[in-house]
Amino acid sequence: MTLLTAVIPDTDRLIVETLADDGTYDLPVGAIGYGTISFGDQAEWGMFFVASDGSVEIGISKDANLVNTDTDTKYCIFDNGTNVRIKNRSGGALTMRLVFFYG
Repeated sequence: MTLLTAVIPDTDRLIVETLADDGTYDLPVGAIGYGTISFGDQAEWGMFFVASDGSVEIGISKDANLVNTDTDTKYCIFDNGTNVRIKNRSGGALTMRLVFFYG
């Protein structure tokens, strides 16, 4: 079996970043796509979808702690009015691992 890997510039992202409590990471403005995300050592993980209007739908979540609103004590992926924002509101710093495919 041969594994083929293709990367098209500006259409995918692999991000590993530590987010403090209330720390944020913004997806590219106007990005439409889907991604997987995890926080900490499997503290929370899930899959999400971003629509053309900026709305976010959570497809799969380990627990009910990955939400599409800006909610305290949760891991948040939401439309902030300009773009989609990821925000750690868990109460402490955690490493975020994000893979996002968009076009």
